Amino acid sequence: MKIKYLVLLCFVILTACKTVIDEPEPEPDVETKPLTETTELKFTAEKDAILLLINTKTDWNISCAADWVSFTSATGKNNTGILISASKNTLLPRKTTLKLTSGTETKEIAVAQAGAPTINISVGNQTIKMILVEAGKFTMGDPDFYSFTQHEVQLDSFYISETEITNGVWKEIQGNLPYDTIASYTGTSQLTKTNLPVSYVSWHDINNQFLPKLRLRNAFNLRLPTEAEWEYAAIGGKKSKNYKYAGSNNIYNVAWYSDANFSTTIYSKKEVKTLVSNELGIFDMSGNVSEWCADWYADYTAEAAKNPSGPAVGSAKVNRGGNYQSSTSWGEVPECKVRYRSSAVPTCYEITRIGTVYEAKHYRCECLGFRIVMAIDK
Repeated sequence: MKIKYLVLLCFVILTACKTVIDEPEPEPDVETKPLTETTELKFTAEKDAILLLINTKTDWNISCAADWVSFTSATGKNNTGILISASKNTLLPRKTTLKLTSGTETKEIAVAQAGAPTINISVGNQTIKMILVEAGKFTMGDPDFYSFTQHEVQLDSFYISETEITNGVWKEIQGNLPYDTIASYTGTSQLTKTNLPVSYVSWHDINNQFLPKLRLRNAFNLRLPTEAEWEYAAIGGKKSKNYKYAGSNNIYNVAWYSDANFSTTIYSKKEVKTLVSNELGIFDMSGNVSEWCADWYADYTAEAAKNPSGPAVGSAKVNRGGNYQSSTSWGEVPECKVRYRSSAVPTCYEITRIGTVYEAKHYRCECLGFRIVMAIDK
């Protein structure tokens, strides 16, 4: 019996003296963070700054080739945050790339800055003010007219001239006015005033002469608006209040036309910017002179479209906007409505009795002028 208790005591002692070896706990998984979570920076047109967070345990450096981008520090160590700044943009939208490096790791960050809300283009002693029309979607067309079938249109951003192109700008580019070849219009004619919208200009005059010369003076992509761009700008773009006329439901506020606002010199165009603008700050899109568009005229389809430019061929070009000869019908002026469309042949005039003493050029664009747009390169 004593032996049994002795064996049990030895077992207890040996158990108590056993060496305990702790098993090491597994290390937790370490999540590898990217050098920065940021993939792109978007700045407003005004002077702007954005915080960039950098994740690293070593040295880092950052660089950018564009002089309009700056940072509070170009080098550093460990996790940190720096401010990336963009100077004020007075021109078109711009893009660049930031390059962030730490050891063998490199991260490129896309940088974009919005364009200025307005851009002034100098033409001699004249200025063309261009207004930004931000990208958007709208319903184009008028349900009251078959050829104006309503359809959804998506447009990219573009700039459009604040006013119709004036005599002053046309003469700076062309050297003379269209009326200089019409004997009865020279001298003291009201048609030659600098701030009147130019008229008696054909689609070919604009595209083959005026615009190429204007583009040579400026590094901008200047052209006639597409019909969709024209309508979107006329209704006020993203700021649209769905007025019948460009800027108001009351035509007296926004349009020069035949039956109103004329105390003298009835049936004549007026100087630009003398009435109220539309929601975007654009003037005279419902009257004064009608305006050429880039598109060939054709009936709309009901299909949705993105940046439409009309059919490839045609016989007449689209006109928009009504003019000083547009008249009232049942209390309204249909031609001056923002969704109304008409057309004219690109030459806009014809020569009759060719080769005789009675040869004459007959203008069909007495009330036709234009404004321009500036495309934003993608």
